[in-house]
Amino acid sequence: MSETLRLPMAYPIEFRSSSTEKGSKMVNCYAEADGNTVYAKKRPGLANVGVTFGAGGKGQGLYVFKDKIIAVVNNTVYQTDLTTTTTIGTLSGPTSPCFFTKTLNDIYLFIQKGDSAYTYDGTTLTKLSSDVVALVNVSTGGTGYFSVPTVTFSAAPGVTSLGTITPGSGYTNGTYTDVQLTYVSGPTTSAYPKATILVAGGVVTSVILTSSGTILSGTGTVLSASAASIGGTGSGFSIPVTGVGVTATGTAIMSGGTLSTVHINNVGTGYTYANIAFSDPQISGGVRATATLGVSAGSITSVTITNIGSGYTSPPTGTITGDGTSANCDYTTITENTLESIIITNPGSGYTYAPSIVIGNPWVALTAVTLNEQVFYNGNLFTVTVAGTTGSTGPTDTSGTPFVDGSATLKWSGIAAEAYALLNGFPTDTIVPGAAYFDTYTFVMTQDGKVWNSEPNDPNNWDALNFITAEAEPDKGVALAKHFNYLVAFGEWSTEFFYDAGTAVGSPLLPNQTFRMEFGCANGDSVVDMQQTVVWVGVGKNTGRVVLMLDGVKPVQLSDTSVERILNQSTLENVRAYSLKIAGHYFYILNLLDDDLTLVCDIKSKQWCIWTSYVDNKETILDGVFFTSYNNEAYTLDNLDGKLYNISEHTYTDDSGPIQYRIRSNLIDANSTKRKFIGRLEIVGDKIGATLRIRHTDDDYNNWSQYRNVDLNAMRSVTYQNGSFRRRAYEFFCTDNQPLRLQACEVDVDPGVT
Repeated sequence: MSETLRLPMAYPIEFRSSSTEKGSKMVNCYAEADGNTVYAKKRPGLANVGVTFGAGGKGQGLYVFKDKIIAVVNNTVYQTDLTTTTTIGTLSGPTSPCFFTKTLNDIYLFIQKGDSAYTYDGTTLTKLSSDVVALVNVSTGGTGYFSVPTVTFSAAPGVTSLGTITPGSGYTNGTYTDVQLTYVSGPTTSAYPKATILVAGGVVTSVILTSSGTILSGTGTVLSASAASIGGTGSGFSIPVTGVGVTATGTAIMSGGTLSTVHINNVGTGYTYANIAFSDPQISGGVRATATLGVSAGSITSVTITNIGSGYTSPPTGTITGDGTSANCDYTTITENTLESIIITNPGSGYTYAPSIVIGNPWVALTAVTLNEQVFYNGNLFTVTVAGTTGSTGPTDTSGTPFVDGSATLKWSGIAAEAYALLNGFPTDTIVPGAAYFDTYTFVMTQDGKVWNSEPNDPNNWDALNFITAEAEPDKGVALAKHFNYLVAFGEWSTEFFYDAGTAVGSPLLPNQTFRMEFGCANGDSVVDMQQTVVWVGVGKNTGRVVLMLDGVKPVQLSDTSVERILNQSTLENVRAYSLKIAGHYFYILNLLDDDLTLVCDIKSKQWCIWTSYVDNKETILDGVFFTSYNNEAYTLDNLDGKLYNISEHTYTDDSGPIQYRIRSNLIDANSTKRKFIGRLEIVGDKIGATLRIRHTDDDYNNWSQYRNVDLNAMRSVTYQNGSFRRRAYEFFCTDNQPLRLQACEVDVDPGVT
């Protein structure tokens, strides 16, 4: 008697090993429930939006900032609104994945790529470095300044890096220390660097800088060393300069003085009235001073200051008008100015320690000085009242009365301003995947387990003491993510949660040891911060790999045995992962680049499937490996050719080729190993203009029958005379550009007797 079996189309991944060839699977589709009915629905297609970044190349990241898509391809940063694409700048180092976050109100975009980090404010892409001046603190504002003093930073190192060695020949083997490098060609300087040079096999094999020399105007200088300094024989060695220091610059900002006195040099004649007007203050936002003039017997007899004004760094000029003649204001005085701050106009580069700062002109013995010039000595500020040449001994008179200094005359004016610089404290250790903006701070984590934070709302500035270490276990840092009101620091086999404790000094964070997990992260590139959760490939100290999801602060397992077999056999060296929310589903998409495999998990149902792209007549990983959402649309960046795709449920093919919709069933035997016969096979699903190709295997997935075609738009999508079997699995395959959604396969089975 015939029995009708209804085989589902939605199958979990069930593999016996790391190979995907034996067992059930869904490829380029996913399970979708419609009431009590479950369909295998075709995945969304990848539509080319007509944007290719540069000449193509390795994709590194995708984000949205200031209403534009930001893409990184081949270490070049681009932005596009899908109509106009422009280049922002270039990154240095390897073409590794980039991780993004942004500050409040889109002020800054922060990009980190493991070996370096950058900020972008919509205009300028700036590389963060620990060899630049990040901050200047005014320790003493000083008093008595009549003008804005100059700000001078000590010089940066001359040469900071050297390029590829031209080894020469005939040199004497050995290690030579403190060798003076000599000029060959290119920009010149007054003093060239020294180095330790290693000679092996008669050629120069290593050059390590021991001193930097003085500043060069740029790279391009080629250096060498005399044969006498490295053994006495040989020739041909040279090495180019590839990095030079740049001295920082800055501008003083004064608090600004007020009008103190007005001196009338000529009282004039013939006046019945007179007015005086003063020039504007030098500091923006300052208030112009005002005064009235008293007139008697045709002359100016008095000056009354009615508004002392503000913001003057030098005395204003006074202009007298009226109906008389010859009146003149020859000078005014202002109250003392104080140094308020120093604006860094160029942070410099190449510094190994913070530079010193000189504010104004120092007093120097036996040096010419000019009238009203201000000089400082031993913490005091002096003003030149008579020009001349200074004496041989530094000034010490602080009475405020003019005194003779050499042939010049000086007067004590006040206290000299002082300031000190701080270098950027951005970490130099390797940064692990992830970046987070949390309570005004930008955070990154380094491999030594330190979680670093920037200054509030300023990812350009980092203090070398602003970090906290994940140290519950002695494992290395692997990744950083934000989850609710916590930063999640993933280690190799442990995970810690940090909260903002508002700590005043150093990091604002403290650990919550109650939530610590004994699962770490197998690869930081697998971590995805999804809505209300974080998903990653986890690993324990003595356990295998598993895909985990945070439910609150507790890990929940997403992977099944088959997925874990794949993960535990993979090197997991090159991984890309992202989340996709589309058509009512929330997917975790895990690209295993070295395995040429894309695993996809529906977070709600925890069901896994495989997605592929058809490129150059073969199936490979899904084309898009980076994701962002822009104007409520999903976009992904190709891994290799720089193309931008729209992920759309209304697109049923990919730009690279047709979507290979494939369903492979598990083995069926109708509860018997006896030979059975199948008469009718009928497909149940949506009626669309597509052809489904069906084949089967009767020897445990080793060999397959020829495909038979079924018209999915026919009244009944059916085939007959489908042969006999003991155990059988089916494969259903379609590449048509149609919205495929299949429910089941019905087969009529007639039992045999053997």
